[in-house]
Amino acid sequence: MAVKTEVQQAMLALHRMREQLVKFRTMQSNALRGLLTEYGEVMSKGRAKLDKEIPAVLERIAERLPAVLVDTLRDQWNGLEKLRKG
Repeated sequence: MAVKTEVQQAMLALHRMREQLVKFRTMQSNALRGLLTEYGEVMSKGRAKLDKEIPAVLERIAERLPAVLVDTLRDQWNGLEKLRKG
């Protein structure tokens, strides 16, 4: 078995970390979508559709749900945005 160089190990580590971030982002998106479904806001599947629909959904629920919940959902959404841009 060949020994990997430090550069090869570093590249593998980067790939694993990116894979973990993708899994986390997907998990968070699905959790957000699921929570919103509990309040009657059924959203399309897929990241692009979520990106498009979420602003209007958050605006709609802000009219009827406690501000602390809406703020928390918005914070979660903003965290996902940071992951996408990072």
